[in-house]
Amino acid sequence: MSRRVYRGGPPTPMNLTPRSPQDVEAVADEVPGLSTFDAIERASVRAKWVVEIDLDRLKAPLIGFRDPRDPGHVLIAPADEEGNLDHALLREWAATRDAAETHELTTNVLAAIVDKIPARPR
Repeated sequence: MSRRVYRGGPPTPMNLTPRSPQDVEAVADEVPGLSTFDAIERASVRAKWVVEIDLDRLKAPLIGFRDPRDPGHVLIAPADEEGNLDHALLREWAATRDAAETHELTTNVLAAIVDKIPARPR
């Protein structure tokens, strides 16, 4: 897996916190989490900015899960000690999207950003 992923949007706490329920509830065999892509072009479809995130800079419990339905789609989500998705912690994290204080997992993602890139117009 590429160790760098891209997310459309600005490097703000709201953009880097999963949405509830869209990013929390899995559909079919989809993995829930904060949506990112391994190709900048896919992240910039509707965005003015793209943030580049280094997955190696994420601190536990956050990891990148490959989407089994789309290998170029990587979901950032908390994992338990066995490396499985921690649904309870993901729900807790997503519940803070509109909160005044930034969740520690969002701070973790912010610290893993290595670049902010203007999206190319389509």
